Amino acid sequence: MSPEQDAHPDFTRALRVAEALVFASDKPVPLPRIQSALPEGVDAASVMTALAARTAGAAVELVEVAGGFAFRTALDLAPAITRVVEVPRRLPRAAMEALSI
Repeated sequence: MSPEQDAHPDFTRALRVAEALVFASDKPVPLPRIQSALPEGVDAASVMTALAARTAGAAVELVEVAGGFAFRTALDLAPAITRVVEVPRRLPRAAMEALSI
């Protein structure tokens, strides 16, 4: 953390709040939404920069995507996990028609 961040007693809590918020969300969390959850006087952009630095190189990294922030599996691990993670399959058209009846 920078000296500026160390000086703010709520920065560590803000990191935890932002991490929990992004983790719990099923879609990318926009910066204004993160800002509204943080303690007064703590800058969301600084928090997200620190959180991204903390997760850089980890198996799950913080990334900025689709106008917000989300956790994603590190790109270098994709080949290792694609063999074991099942992708949901769509039902055939006939099955969808049968279910709709």
